[in-house]
Amino acid sequence: TSGSMRREAKLLYAKEGARAVAQNLKDKDYFGVIGFDTEPFVVIPLSLMSTIREDVEYRLNRLKASGGTFLFPALEEAKRQIERQSATRKHIIILTDGETGGSGSDYIDIVSAMHREGKIVISAIAVGEEPNLRLMSRIADYGGGAFHHTTDPSTLADLFIDELREKKKPEEKTMVERELLPIPNPDSPFLKNLASREFPPLKGYVETQAKPGARTDISLRTNGKRPPLAASWSYGEGKAIAFTSDANGRWSAPWVGWEGFSQFWSQALQWCLPERKEEQKDTHFSATLGHGDAGLVVDLFSYGASEEGRAASARVQEPGGTNAGLSLQRLAPGHYQGVYRTTKAGDYRVEITPPAGERLGPFGYTLPPLQAAEVPQPQANLPLLEALAQATGGALSPDVSSLVQPVAPPEPFPLLSYLIPLAMALYFVELLVRRMG
Repeated sequence: TSGSMRREAKLLYAKEGARAVAQNLKDKDYFGVIGFDTEPFVVIPLSLMSTIREDVEYRLNRLKASGGTFLFPALEEAKRQIERQSATRKHIIILTDGETGGSGSDYIDIVSAMHREGKIVISAIAVGEEPNLRLMSRIADYGGGAFHHTTDPSTLADLFIDELREKKKPEEKTMVERELLPIPNPDSPFLKNLASREFPPLKGYVETQAKPGARTDISLRTNGKRPPLAASWSYGEGKAIAFTSDANGRWSAPWVGWEGFSQFWSQALQWCLPERKEEQKDTHFSATLGHGDAGLVVDLFSYGASEEGRAASARVQEPGGTNAGLSLQRLAPGHYQGVYRTTKAGDYRVEITPPAGERLGPFGYTLPPLQAAEVPQPQANLPLLEALAQATGGALSPDVSSLVQPVAPPEPFPLLSYLIPLAMALYFVELLVRRMG
């Protein structure tokens, strides 16, 4: 009954749904309504219809929309009221149009306990786009009920009636929560090294049956039946595995701590992967041209195939148009090389015939002219050297002795004539200071 229930007449339609449920109940049935905003409040206490039928309309009309939304305390109050009754069928329908508040794990814990221990079915109806749809759906799943999401509030009455009719009987519910022992199939393709081992028990599963043509890899022993825990299916090159329990520890806590847990999932996923097939190797070639002291160098590289016993060759066209053949020697696996001896500079064209496959090229390469080494001059350039010496104040071919100038020793400077008067002056200053002190 939060303030948002005023929009689109949601509270009005919710009241109509509650009235429709009350009208379809018999006098021996129990009925109750708990409203909630930030706090829960009892609108109609859970009572026999024979004692409250006349008051239902009056009490529902008192409902007003205000406040926020916090579902958990209202769910606790519903649990307290319904657990006090000894009815054979117990059903709680949650309706909200906003965030539920609180921790999602708290909701899962309480509805699971209510469903498992109290045999209470909890269904959930979400109106609009503001509710936490994922949490509401999980509440219904763990509560053994149905989840409905509608954006049209006028359909609420029909949804309430659908829940009242409860099309599925309790024994037809698919969620089973009790300890069960898995039985592996020794012929399972993904249970290698595991089928002979003892699997730990599980605390719950979703009851189903294997489709025709599927293989049950792990079954469960329950009431004389063998429902599948893990079933596999192959279609063409595709594979799939269905696992009817969980893997996060709620039902499979003994499995999570089991030493074969990782191996089981690793082998299951490995089996689902497509089988690797030997791919046909394609042969690829690449060529590079260069030059060295001897001339044009041709390198051929091959990838992906064996060239044992096969030869490679090249055809070279010189700048003048002359054609010549060139044999390529195998230097290493996948590497061939040939040197076309020439000193002629210019543009060359090369076509290469690899050991297998089509001819490569033609490739173009420009061979640069040879660089002549620097030739030393037979005589020194004396006029240039003489001009440099004159310009800098030097001499051309001077005598070595003239290059070394003797250094005269420094002349002494007498200080004695200055230091003696200075010492006497300091002596008299010291005497004067002592007398005055």
